[in-house]
Amino acid sequence: MTTTEERVSHLEGAYEHLATKADVEEVKVQVADVKVELAQVKVELGQVKVELAETRAELKSELAEFRAEIRAEMADLRVKMADFKAEVTWRVAGLQLAGLAAVAAIMGFMG
Repeated sequence: MTTTEERVSHLEGAYEHLATKADVEEVKVQVADVKVELAQVKVELGQVKVELAETRAELKSELAEFRAEIRAEMADLRVKMADFKAEVTWRVAGLQLAGLAAVAAIMGFMG
């Protein structure tokens, strides 16, 4: 069995670990501060989410505009290529006719 002095000594040692009302109040204040900070972080997170959604919408819109511009440019280039091909075809045909005319003239001159 333990003596009274040993029990008192044990209780006095345990007293150091007991929180006072002031300690409890301080912890409550700190918890309240953390809750306020957490609420602020949640608000900021909500704002970031809104900004992210707006940015995504803007990027989608810009992407659609760029795609439309690219399609228009490609269509314009196809038209220009077709025009160029037609012009080259006409020039080649003209050169062929001129060559045939020259051959005919030579044949006629020799003939």
